[in-house]
Amino acid sequence: MNSKRFSAVFRRNAMQKVKGPKPYRRCFGLDFAAHITANGDVYPCNVFVGKRQFIYGNICRAPFRKIWEGRQRRQVLTNIERSWDLGRCRDVCRLDEINRYLWELKNPGRHVNFI
Repeated sequence: MNSKRFSAVFRRNAMQKVKGPKPYRRCFGLDFAAHITANGDVYPCNVFVGKRQFIYGNICRAPFRKIWEGRQRRQVLTNIERSWDLGRCRDVCRLDEINRYLWELKNPGRHVNFI
């Protein structure tokens, strides 16, 4: 199916987690990613696209760095942390692996190699 002009990517690990439990209680991935729409609007991730209360800014009106380091982004992230229910996120979230890894670092369980 792949050629020089086309390739298909199947995210097997992500698909195996569909409808599975999320071990984390907040999204840590938002500190590492953003979603930019075709018109330049910058959102925390694609689940928020079109919801104006979650917009960080617009790269057609301000440099990305100013948006990323800006007050509006910090306020949006604070609002998400306080009130967003992860159950409203997509089952196959692009930030899921980041969240799982960082949650485990912050909330270590029993050691996996413990006998």
